[in-house]
Amino acid sequence: MTSAPKSATRSEAGFVLIAVLWILAALATLASIYSSYTVNTAAASHVADDRVQAEASIRAGVEMAVFRQLALPEKARPARGGFDMRVGPTGVAVRFRSEAARIDLNAAPADLLRRAPAGSPLAALPPGYRPVQTHTFPGVESLSVYEFALR
Repeated sequence: MTSAPKSATRSEAGFVLIAVLWILAALATLASIYSSYTVNTAAASHVADDRVQAEASIRAGVEMAVFRQLALPEKARPARGGFDMRVGPTGVAVRFRSEAARIDLNAAPADLLRRAPAGSPLAALPPGYRPVQTHTFPGVESLSVYEFALR
């Protein structure tokens, strides 16, 4: 009679071994899923960092350009220019051009338009051409877009 209980114990011991192996496999699967999740979360968090760094770089570039312009007397300020700087790990190349360097086609004298460089869009305009944009608005006489915007 003593031999029967020994054989039952041996079969139960094998069952426990299989159960332990299944539990280890499940834990290994959970660990790999968790590691994949943490890697993806870490990579996704850098997107927000890049956006914040880009915004800070843009803001710093604009503020430095304004600071450099305001540091000079008004007569000595350049109409255009640029400089390079670093904001943290980011290199920023700033280029600026004053609005005073632009030509208003509607108000510019004809001789100024005739002296335009050969490759510019102004040189392609026929002589005497003035682009006039007029629109009619209900209850308002015909005005140019610019005059209407200023009212």
